[in-house]
Amino acid sequence: MILDLVLIVFFMRYRQRPLHAFGALGLWLAAPGALILAWLLVLKLGGEDIGGRPLLLAGVMLLLMGVQLVVAGLVGELLTRIYHEAGGTPQYFVRELRSGERRPRERPAGRAA
Repeated sequence: MILDLVLIVFFMRYRQRPLHAFGALGLWLAAPGALILAWLLVLKLGGEDIGGRPLLLAGVMLLLMGVQLVVAGLVGELLTRIYHEAGGTPQYFVRELRSGERRPRERPAGRAA
């Protein structure tokens, strides 16, 4: 019951902006991972062996999961913007030319309308 309510609130709140949801979660995971790896780098530069520590694996996994969530948020944001940009209408219109009618001038490639 509570989980259903949480999911409904989540979808209603972040439906239009998935980067805010996935990006925040990704940053919450990547920040401790980066701090762990920075600490291990300091230890490594101090001459200690860090290869056998489970903290190394934890830091790498946290950082990678955070980056993946941020990228998933970016992809979701792009898909959301592409979907809503059309506004439920086709993104282009096809107009049939009648005989004798001039074709409109074409825009150079790479220019937006």
